[in-house]
Amino acid sequence: MRMTSFMTGLGLVMVLTLVGCGGDGGSAKTSSAAGRAPAGFADTLSAMEKAAKANQGPDDGLVAKYKVVNDPNAFYTLDDLPQQGNFLKLNFEGIDPDVLNRIIHRFKTEATVCGAEHGAKVEAVLAAKPECAITLRVAKNISREEKMKAARGLD
Repeated sequence: MRMTSFMTGLGLVMVLTLVGCGGDGGSAKTSSAAGRAPAGFADTLSAMEKAAKANQGPDDGLVAKYKVVNDPNAFYTLDDLPQQGNFLKLNFEGIDPDVLNRIIHRFKTEATVCGAEHGAKVEAVLAAKPECAITLRVAKNISREEKMKAARGLD
């Protein structure tokens, strides 16, 4: 649910950036055919989609081959994380074991937003695609969120 809110907010920021907030009396130019869409919006969107595909790397099937095993009752530790891929770029030193357990459970259950195979879990993309900067950012956000919740005494 939090990721959906984050992505909705991010989408709103992108739309406001592309369209403009309308506060200056018409700086965002509109095309006559679409009425509300800014001129060149389709081209900009197409360029963004192409850039996202270029950043995700070739679809070599490694994410699909990586098997995520999640036991909802398990207590995960650093020893349960793969020592490969983007996991090597994450720092979990000094994190309370309960918080680390919640972080790992989220890695195993939350889908990534990078455009990898449909439904791919964050753990699979972190381990199998070290070039995926989007999932690395998602993992850092998950870690930050869980640390903040623990600091505030939230579950």
